[in-house]
Amino acid sequence: MRNINLYNIYKNKMFSVTTFIINDILNQGSYTKKELEDSLQKMGFNENLFFDDIVDSKSEIFDLNDGLYSPKSKKMVPIIPSLQEKEWLKMILTAPEIKLFLPENLINTLDQALSDFPENLKLSNFEFKSTHETDDPLNSVEFIETFQTLLKAILGQKIIGYDYVAQDGTYFKSQSSIPYKIEYSKLNAKFRLFMFSLTNHKPVKVNISQLKTLWIQENNFDYSKEIIEAEVLSCKSQSPIILEIDNISYIMERCFSMFSHYEKESYFDSQKNKFIIELQYYLLDEAELIKDILSFGSHILVIEPQHIRKRIVERIEQCMG
Repeated sequence: MRNINLYNIYKNKMFSVTTFIINDILNQGSYTKKELEDSLQKMGFNENLFFDDIVDSKSEIFDLNDGLYSPKSKKMVPIIPSLQEKEWLKMILTAPEIKLFLPENLINTLDQALSDFPENLKLSNFEFKSTHETDDPLNSVEFIETFQTLLKAILGQKIIGYDYVAQDGTYFKSQSSIPYKIEYSKLNAKFRLFMFSLTNHKPVKVNISQLKTLWIQENNFDYSKEIIEAEVLSCKSQSPIILEIDNISYIMERCFSMFSHYEKESYFDSQKNKFIIELQYYLLDEAELIKDILSFGSHILVIEPQHIRKRIVERIEQCMG
């Protein structure tokens, strides 16, 4: 057995993963073997020997009874950040967006706790090219309150009521939606809300800065989380957009910035000397996605799906007269 390696400072990832699993099991009761495997994979940990260690019948960490795993210790394990995580946290606390996610008193507490920790990482060490300055009012009390209210609604699965101004200036009052998730594009420097509109009964996206009044409605809604997820997934494309991209550094950098808010996979085709990116997207993003692809000119080739290729060719032909 190699369980002692879980606590080796050089294998802190093992320790943090085990800590998460123990605490999660204590919160929900027990894990099946499949749930344990899924948790490891979701956290990017596929090392078979590590899995064998923690589920071993002689493991010092878990008990196995009737096919269910439970921790031997019934106490929550305190989170122990690594040195690298502390360095990263100290840097992130200086980012203007941090106020959206953490209350000011917690930011001050963390700042004080890390005051003697070396400042080896700085935001200025990272250069982001081909990006816009955000016009989201990150220091506005109203924007921060709106953002944090959205986080509470998403975590609590609550209905939100809101007024908002559309991009054409139309003002909509007393709308109702179930917020699904918050997206962020580094290129456009905008936070967007993906939600299921109860007013229009369909998934929609809006820039959070367009929300002028927001509140959590106390009434319970008749939609389960599974129904909402099914509605959202129904407007997700059944197949990804597959792009072939020239192996040019500034093109690739701009490409990953442009599509930063999409789920994606990428790899390098050494025979073609091209990068291949597969983008998962929602149908309501299709028009914007086509516009973004066209902005790369001949540096990007759409491989699939065919209807996207056709629309892009039609747009190009229209521009050429």
